[in-house]
Amino acid sequence: MPKAATRSFTANDVLELQISLKNCGPKVERTIVVRANITFADLHYLTQIAMGWKDVHILEFKIGKKRVGTEAKSELFEYDAVLQEDEVRLFELMSECKGRFV
Repeated sequence: MPKAATRSFTANDVLELQISLKNCGPKVERTIVVRANITFADLHYLTQIAMGWKDVHILEFKIGKKRVGTEAKSELFEYDAVLQEDEVRLFELMSECKGRFV
């Protein structure tokens, strides 16, 4: 969660992101530090590593009213107007999230 999420971000910024799983106990959290110029595909990969997963979990990011994900179809997620995770960089959407994204 960026501390100053209301400002604009650049590709050179470094972000500290806290990853938390909802609806599970005990609480599961990881903190990663990344450059703002990585793609959401990179963030997907880093999340898999940080959580100790083997890339079998489908991820979709919701930033403000925008959604970023993969082309894979799933009943778990809606797929209208999903931005492709390998085409969008964090700094391009971070100012829209007000410090949090799902």
